[in-house]
Amino acid sequence: MPSFLQLTDAGTFSVGEFGTPGWTATGFARRIGDAVPFSLGPETCPAEELTALLIMWVIGEVVAREGEQPRHVAVSHRPGGAPIAADSSTRRCGRSGSTT
Repeated sequence: MPSFLQLTDAGTFSVGEFGTPGWTATGFARRIGDAVPFSLGPETCPAEELTALLIMWVIGEVVAREGEQPRHVAVSHRPGGAPIAADSSTRRCGRSGSTT
């Protein structure tokens, strides 16, 4: 699955292809817990927020294809990563209205 997020001129995010340098983030899931945010155009975004946006995008794709919300969403962390990493992104999704 692509893990590119691009901040658009309209202030929304698009997922998929690498876009304009300085406006596109990749590798953010590996940087969860890093205190240095990503700079996307005029905005700064922590890795947890970008990961939560990607998770919500995946949920939206599931809903579009299956016609209903998934009952459960599992989020894991990379080997050697802190378990709090997955929890942080999951909490951000919950604050955005997704149930995980």
